[in-house]
Amino acid sequence: METEKSVLITGCNGGIGNATCKKFIKNGFFVIGSDTHRKCSIKPDKMFRYIQADISGERDVTKLSHQVENVLSGKKLTALVNCAGITGDGGLQNTTLDAWHKILDVNLTSCFLLSKSFENLIVRGKGVVVFCGSSNAHNGGSELSGPAYSAAKAGVENFVRYLAKEWAEKNIRVNAVSPGPIDTHMLAKHDKKTMQKLASSIILKRLGEAQEVANAIYFLCSEESSWVTGTSLNISGGLVLK
Repeated sequence: METEKSVLITGCNGGIGNATCKKFIKNGFFVIGSDTHRKCSIKPDKMFRYIQADISGERDVTKLSHQVENVLSGKKLTALVNCAGITGDGGLQNTTLDAWHKILDVNLTSCFLLSKSFENLIVRGKGVVVFCGSSNAHNGGSELSGPAYSAAKAGVENFVRYLAKEWAEKNIRVNAVSPGPIDTHMLAKHDKKTMQKLASSIILKRLGEAQEVANAIYFLCSEESSWVTGTSLNISGGLVLK
């Protein structure tokens, strides 16, 4: 680790997570990526380390915090970014209780578990936390991602507001990005007609790109946003107007 700037990015094998890792590496951060897969698409080197973990479970998150602390070897954690997420598929009657719990655990409970387990590391670095919300948290979503996903993302964005207030006295800023439909594998399950309809519902008439979300996440972790906390940055191409 040749730099004082470090970040943990979960969900690093996803489209947004992968782009975010590369954005931070490009800007001189030592990046620790985490995901549920055994291998990572980014090769480990002096600026990147990969740790497999399921952040929807308390045991894995606790283990992850110890592993990250060992990797940092006493150095500070500058930022924590949670990009992990899964969507549902279909309406209320097509959503099982198991699916409801899984979607909430991956998208929302993970934020709670990471915050509890990594608080001391974040405090040590007077760091920044960024979670991934969604436009679904503001417009209610649709059957494309299902009711559990909308509920989870609304919870993420209000959890950010709560945590920003609690951690303000510790000089920790907490924010969220709120992306609209992003052209990643998460949307790839839909047919071409559905994708075209989705794009046409956006004022800018196109889907967002993972890099655009990564840029926003980096901004929220930088000194350029030093007076920003407790907010959700709308990155929806005008799908959500507020």
